[in-house]
Amino acid sequence: MIRQLRSTLFTLLFLCFFTAATAQTTAVDTAFVCCDDSAIGMLDINARLDMIDLNASQMTARVTNGFEGYSTMTVRTPDHLRIQLTEVSTWDICRLRTTDGQERFLTIHCITAEGGEPTLTLWRRCRTEDADSLAEIDDWQAPTCSAAALAAIPDSIPVLTRKQWQRTLITAPVVFAIDMATRTLSATLYAERLPQGLRPYLTRRQWRWDGQRWTDIATKP
Repeated sequence: MIRQLRSTLFTLLFLCFFTAATAQTTAVDTAFVCCDDSAIGMLDINARLDMIDLNASQMTARVTNGFEGYSTMTVRTPDHLRIQLTEVSTWDICRLRTTDGQERFLTIHCITAEGGEPTLTLWRRCRTEDADSLAEIDDWQAPTCSAAALAAIPDSIPVLTRKQWQRTLITAPVVFAIDMATRTLSATLYAERLPQGLRPYLTRRQWRWDGQRWTDIATKP
């Protein structure tokens, strides 16, 4: 009861007084708290508030998640939060610079276990009578990156036939990573479960955010 009351009180204070970026609480913190539960269903609003509270107190921001396991905040900057949701999944929320002066927040959910599918969603800030909130943006061009498209598949390879390789790549998860300093998003195959002979052929795709959309900037071996 005391814990629930403390969390509820902190929620009210957070939403009422800390929606603007400050030295301790930033816009990306507010977006993390206010984003729809569907974006990060494993952590309810109290767990998210606890994470920020613990990090601000220079303590390990580790909380119990909806799977009765633990999630840990591993990165917290004014423009970027990263959560290690489980042993095999991460969740990021990033504030992107835009040319129209409106804030955009990108969420990236990556599951590196076999068969995991990455999810990228762009949100815009919207005002309500109660508090700041976020709404998903439908009209934006997200980078597309299927597992098969990540590799320059040759006509023949030593260890598998072309069709076998394609089938293997399709089942291999893609992992996205964002670099806020350069505003680049990279996608790579999660190669640990792939045959050793395939790894030299793997490629990495990269995009740069230009303030309106993602631009494909590189394909690297």
